[in-house]
Amino acid sequence: MNEVITAAIIAGAVSVVTGIITIVIQMKNARRTSIVDTISSQRIEWVNKMRDNFVEINDLIFIHSFKWGLYLKSEKKPYDGENFAENIAAIRRLKNNIVLLVNPSEEYAKKLIKEINTVLSLLIKEDFDQDKVRDHNQEILKLQQVILKSEWSRSKQEIQKGKVLTDDEVKKIYAEKAKKLELN
Repeated sequence: MNEVITAAIIAGAVSVVTGIITIVIQMKNARRTSIVDTISSQRIEWVNKMRDNFVEINDLIFIHSFKWGLYLKSEKKPYDGENFAENIAAIRRLKNNIVLLVNPSEEYAKKLIKEINTVLSLLIKEDFDQDKVRDHNQEILKLQQVILKSEWSRSKQEIQKGKVLTDDEVKKIYAEKAKKLELN
């Protein structure tokens, strides 16, 4: 009879320990999933915000470049009241917003900001060269694509793996996307 009671006590203890271990594992997994879900949703929101900023700054650069080129070719008469300083200020505001949203230590973010600064300086020159602006803008577009596609890929991988990627894994994603987009 003692053996039966002992076996029942051991079986009960094993059940309790197994239950506790299961609860601990489930809590740990739920916490990890919650963290990854939160980070992923924030990253997706960031990607969408960046895309909107990129579209707007690219549009403003094109419009300003086009109008500035026409203005310089004209006899420098006022161009239907266009205020070129306001256009440049809007581009600078968007650049500043982008600067605040990107990681300043990431290589592609640094290159993007450098290219935008170059375009800004070209857009106000008297000896304005629309071809130079177009070339730099093509580089800006490629950098924007690398950033957006890399962050999207990063989000998908983090969701699939259920964990935040390491810096090396993120760098690898960026390098792969840059290579696919033939970015120098």
